[in-house]
Amino acid sequence: QTGSRSEDFCTSGMMSGFSSLDERRQRCKENDGRLAQRKLGVLLCLIAFTCHPVASSALSFGGPISLQPVALGAWEWYKTCLLERPLLTKSTTAAVLSSVSDAMTQTVERRANNSNNNHLGIDGKKNETAVAVTCPSSSSSVALKQKEFLAHNWVRTIHIFITGFCYSGPMAHFWYQTLEQLCQHTVLQKLVVISPWTALGTRSILDALLFSPTTVAGYFVVRSLLERQPDPTAKLRAAWAKTVVSAWKFWPLVNVVSFTVVPLPYRVLYANVMSLLWTGYLSFVNQKTNKPEQ
Repeated sequence: QTGSRSEDFCTSGMMSGFSSLDERRQRCKENDGRLAQRKLGVLLCLIAFTCHPVASSALSFGGPISLQPVALGAWEWYKTCLLERPLLTKSTTAAVLSSVSDAMTQTVERRANNSNNNHLGIDGKKNETAVAVTCPSSSSSVALKQKEFLAHNWVRTIHIFITGFCYSGPMAHFWYQTLEQLCQHTVLQKLVVISPWTALGTRSILDALLFSPTTVAGYFVVRSLLERQPDPTAKLRAAWAKTVVSAWKFWPLVNVVSFTVVPLPYRVLYANVMSLLWTGYLSFVNQKTNKPEQ
């Protein structure tokens, strides 16, 4: 377990071993830094484990680089599922990774809110005392984990899971297949066969103009329906244009790798891994557009 940061406040009388305010601040920063490094390590391991088989298969190195038997067996099982039940496998992958992304986003949001509350007093002014005495306490780590578990918005995560399984995964599955058909069986074939660069440009432009606006709009509508919003189009009017612009900044670079290196069957998996950041952003924007009382 990477652990989680304690929210207990250590008063100056309880902070034995610290002789000054600066030392207490420095100790808290070091504890936070170690915790952040551990969580980053776990995230990088997850991404590396998921991406490595895709990259090794796509680049044809002559077989996968040495992996642990369990990991290799899991990858072979995943490839079998992908071959036998592609839509179900991609939808499940999208749902799981989207839920992980939302859990990470909620953790960041809670810590940011706690940090703001600790730094600001009731009147909105900086609270030096709260900043100085906030420090992790190892003795209350179990209680803190329980508190964070209860503070987690599980309804929101379930909505993310349903959206990934019923919408995002199937949409990506059918879109990549449709995109290849458009590029190979229409007038666009003339552009695709000229050079790899024109093929990349054609796919990237179609993805940006057709897929991104549509899938972002559908995402907000699905989330609004799950949340039983009275007006499902309210979020579209509030956040659709800004989110599409953000998609145009994020996905073209991702698609450079997807359209040139990653084989078609694995593109949804690759996109899902990259969506660890993107889905977190969508979840944040969706939550931000909710009414305050929600």
